[in-house]
Amino acid sequence: MNNTLIDNSTDALSMQTYLKHCIGKEGIDHIRIATGYWDVPGMALVADELRAFLDREGTRLQILIGKDPYVYASHLKDPKQKFPDDYIKTDLLRLYIKEEYKLAVDLLLTHCKHTETDDDGQEIEVGTGRIEVNKYTEDKNKKDVFLHSKCYIFTGSESSYGIIGSSNFTQKGLTENAELNYLETDSARITAEPKMGSSSKGHIYWFEEKWGQSTTWTNEFVNVIIKPTPIGREVNRERKQRQ
Repeated sequence: MNNTLIDNSTDALSMQTYLKHCIGKEGIDHIRIATGYWDVPGMALVADELRAFLDREGTRLQILIGKDPYVYASHLKDPKQKFPDDYIKTDLLRLYIKEEYKLAVDLLLTHCKHTETDDDGQEIEVGTGRIEVNKYTEDKNKKDVFLHSKCYIFTGSESSYGIIGSSNFTQKGLTENAELNYLETDSARITAEPKMGSSSKGHIYWFEEKWGQSTTWTNEFVNVIIKPTPIGREVNRERKQRQ
């Protein structure tokens, strides 16, 4: 792949297409995604590729969900709505249950480490831990902050790819909206760190900075946001039948 702009103007130049390419690249073992919002239909677009990726030992997917400024107006109408918790849950409650959506939810339940209650009433940890979900909505003083950035990073021992731009990890962001993103294929730029004489930040350094400032959310994301919804209950029921 070569450096290019990605704007969803054609199927060939859609974020969906490029995410599929990057996830499936040989040797990629770590994916980092920062997004202002997230939805199941967006994840479903690349669920087959993510399943193949996560089925391999030693792989890791980090998803950092921030807070896009567009929610500010709706938040003023209903200040009790908590972002992203209530927004994602509302989306899931309204979601039509399709097989491709169920696959995305199944990936979350399989690979997000979370607690469950076993038949004896004991709390146990389940999930491979290969998917981690954090949220970035407050600063160190508990003041609301926006994470408007969108960044997708794919790294391996021999090559790295980074995409920065405007596309959220949502169905519309990956396929429909008039977005503008840039694919970087120079591993040196992606892995750059600030040092004496240069303040340059690479994609990974930027992401890890934000990840370190964010809130761990994986267990709550699964047990409070995903599982109580109709699609979450359906997928969980099917998973128990397969056991």
